[in-house]
Amino acid sequence: MNEQEALDFVEVLLAKTGNRLNDVQRTIFAGSWCGHSYAEICKTLPGYTIEYIERDAAYKLWRMLSIALGRKVTKKNLRGPVEAVAREQNTPVDVLQPTMGNNRHFWTSSKAPFTSWGNAPDVSGFQGREAPLEQLVEKICIEGCRLNIIFGLGGIGKTFLSVKLAQQVRDQFDFVIWRSLKHFRSGAYPPPVSVLAGDLIQFISHFQDDSSDWSRLIDYLIDQRCLIILDGVEVLLQAGVHDGSYQDGYAEYKNFFQHIGNTAHNSCFILTSREKIRDVETTDYSHVYAWRLKGFGRLEGRQFLEARGCLATSDSNWQSLISRYSGNPLALGHIATNILELFDGNITSFLNHSEMLIPHYILRNLFDEQFERLSDLERSILKYLTEQHEPTKFNILQDVLQSISNGHLQEALLSLRRRSLIELSSPDYSLQMLIREYLSHRFNNTLI
Repeated sequence: MNEQEALDFVEVLLAKTGNRLNDVQRTIFAGSWCGHSYAEICKTLPGYTIEYIERDAAYKLWRMLSIALGRKVTKKNLRGPVEAVAREQNTPVDVLQPTMGNNRHFWTSSKAPFTSWGNAPDVSGFQGREAPLEQLVEKICIEGCRLNIIFGLGGIGKTFLSVKLAQQVRDQFDFVIWRSLKHFRSGAYPPPVSVLAGDLIQFISHFQDDSSDWSRLIDYLIDQRCLIILDGVEVLLQAGVHDGSYQDGYAEYKNFFQHIGNTAHNSCFILTSREKIRDVETTDYSHVYAWRLKGFGRLEGRQFLEARGCLATSDSNWQSLISRYSGNPLALGHIATNILELFDGNITSFLNHSEMLIPHYILRNLFDEQFERLSDLERSILKYLTEQHEPTKFNILQDVLQSISNGHLQEALLSLRRRSLIELSSPDYSLQMLIREYLSHRFNNTLI
């Protein structure tokens, strides 16, 4: 494979993920393939410094290729990963089919994964989550994580991120399956692990195997390269407790998830949940990754709101609005509608004439489900934090809740952290503004 054939091949892989090389990166690739040094490559790129070539353009090139190829790529080992993947796919450059994109020819392979998206949402308007998306792609494609958990508050965008992530990496897999445990097609709510395993086995076996044994599913995960996304995993957990235990009849999921993380296989599971699943923390850390999805920052939030027609006259106004609603995409989406209808999209006018205003039904949709799952001790902690105007230290909570042992208090605080309901700025505990707003109404019985 010469440098042009290799370059055409990697363009194939990059096009599948929506990426492309610029002219500088193509020159670096071709020069590196031929064994040239960065200094030699720099001479063919007038106007660019060697520092830019090596530390910026080349760094981004090797990172992009590592994700596309699913293995670590550096200047020194470039030939190995590219030629290995080309052999594995058995798709020589001259049989690839051309398509058009961005005013130039790209190439795509005719091979595509078998996909079953269930009731996954449309994410064509996805935006503002590039950083977590990039990190999760790297965890899956480069580091080979077998079990990835995306957890966070309601409305924060976990489901959308999981679908976009699956679309981004699907060409690395033979099968892609997306399932909601809240709205499973069998009608079970949620499905027992045997029902879920049977559903997955049927699809992966092309409906030739009717087994419902999850250990049989593990065999398929070893033989095939499968990407399986399970949305809303918190429905498996018991409500009213803070020990992270499973509902009656669902405890087998604990063993299932631990085997997914600990067993050597070629596949990947992505779980989304409003709570961090405690039991997976006992699995192989090198192949398990938990990502807490937080609200938008200022730049992400601004892009999100601008796309909906909102404008502000200063950075401080952008920051004020985004912070007021804790960067929660669902809440900001509703507020954007209000700003458009009441203030013609002018954020400054909205802030000048409005206190924190979000319909109660939106707050309920965001947090009622999580509130109902809390233990009495967790509710007591949240009630106290809601009444405080400053962050609270652990010893203050000890004094307030004198009848509670330190062990139980620590367990409850850990649970609230797993549920993303409290913030920790060591050594103080506090609440996000949006959660405080919800809890204030909730404890005062004003949510209707």
